[in-house]
Formats: sequence, structure tokens, C-alpha cells
Amino acid sequence: MEAGPIHDATTIAYLINPDLFEVKDMFVEVDINRGPCYGRTVCDESNVLKQKANALVGVGINNDQFFDLVEECIRMY
Repeated sequence: MEAGPIHDATTIAYLINPDLFEVKDMFVEVDINRGPCYGRTVCDESNVLKQKANALVGVGINNDQFFDLVEECIRMY
């Protein structure tokens, strides 16, 4: 998107209507090693680590329906 990500709105949209999203079970971990990746969330999308999935990760969104929902919520206020 040209305007950049809007993570907070997508989080709330998922709570309102999870059907807008494509999600995958995935192993996710936060890097706590010293170095340039410290604090980075690492998602093992290709299952390289062979770990049991511990999170649902959003990998797709229906943009049109998402922005319709955002507009609908803004109009309510």
C-alpha cells in the first residue's frame, strides 16, 4: 500500500470479522539474541525449524471489504 501499513486497524478488523483475512498456523518467536534482529518477530512460514505452530499469522486481507469496514466504523462515530 502506498500509504503504509495500518496494523492497529487490521487487528480490530480481525476481531470484528476474521473472514476478511487469510491466516496460517505458524511457529512464531521473538528474537532475544543480541544483534541487529533483537526484538524482531520471526515467523517460520516455510517450517524450516520443524516446530509446532504456536500462532495464527495473517498472510492476506480482502482490502475492499476491510476499508468498507473501516469506513462503516468511522461513520458510527
